[in-house]
Amino acid sequence: MNQEEIPVVINKKAGRKSFFAVGLEALLIRPPFLHKEACYPEERIGRKVVKAFSLEGMKVRPYFAHTIEDVRDTIEDLVWKGERTVVVAGGDGTLNAAVHAIAGTEVSLGIIPLGTANALALELGIPFSVHEAARVIKQGKVRKIDVGKAGGHLFAMGAGMSFDAHVIQKVDHGSKWAMGSMAYIVHGILEALKYPFPLLKIESEDPVPIRSEGYLAIVANARYYGGHFKVAPRASMEDGLLDVLVMKRKGLRHLIRYLGAMRYRDITRLEDVDYFQCRRLRITSDPAVPVHVDAEVVETTPCVFESVPKVLKVIVPD
Repeated sequence: MNQEEIPVVINKKAGRKSFFAVGLEALLIRPPFLHKEACYPEERIGRKVVKAFSLEGMKVRPYFAHTIEDVRDTIEDLVWKGERTVVVAGGDGTLNAAVHAIAGTEVSLGIIPLGTANALALELGIPFSVHEAARVIKQGKVRKIDVGKAGGHLFAMGAGMSFDAHVIQKVDHGSKWAMGSMAYIVHGILEALKYPFPLLKIESEDPVPIRSEGYLAIVANARYYGGHFKVAPRASMEDGLLDVLVMKRKGLRHLIRYLGAMRYRDITRLEDVDYFQCRRLRITSDPAVPVHVDAEVVETTPCVFESVPKVLKVIVPD
């Protein structure tokens, strides 16, 4: 990294959780990573990020943000001013704001994972230690990846709709602080008992169309989703394709079965699941349902999804 002073946008609220939440995740979820900085207070995490770069001999110019809007505005300003590298410290929602500001430019995105799930960091092999992630940025290896698009909104990892997006709307910062990733599971179980699960109709718009329908659907740009779950085992972030997962049963019992398959098996092998790849597709429902991208609810059905090939430069490990 030749840049003398690197701008680092730090979302101080990203991924903050209680000691109880970290212990609960370790005991019940057993995630592929344990984020030890998750319990740090906001002031300490900012100092930790700055110190990590200092230990690697890099000077940083920190920008502290408290909302996703702050993150996006700050990065857009840095891009406009001609920065060649922007580092973002936060989770997948924070990084989604960065994707909107950086995609299609010559700016390289560095990632310090601080969020609840950190699926993009997991996909790219970026360490979950702040210090080790800073070392990756110092090495400066850049890779160009695809992003997805849902309506007018970009996503790095994936988009979900209906029940998935509904649960995200129910989980607030207080729940995530108290329970961490378990907040989504707890709210998911409670909401599944009363959610109507409207039928989703999916149709690709490729030369040879593929049609499917079901009650749960995920449009993925990468293998991982929600940090712990592999929804698209054959996905690549460099193939110009979206991977579509359609689950044909509804209700709590089937939801638990699908989640177990995502976590411990290959869900695409289940008989009541359709899995295909395409460049563009359309999803409709009656009534309309919410759509989220990278855990930010931004659209409703009907919605068109498409792959936008190799428009995002990210710094990755050697």
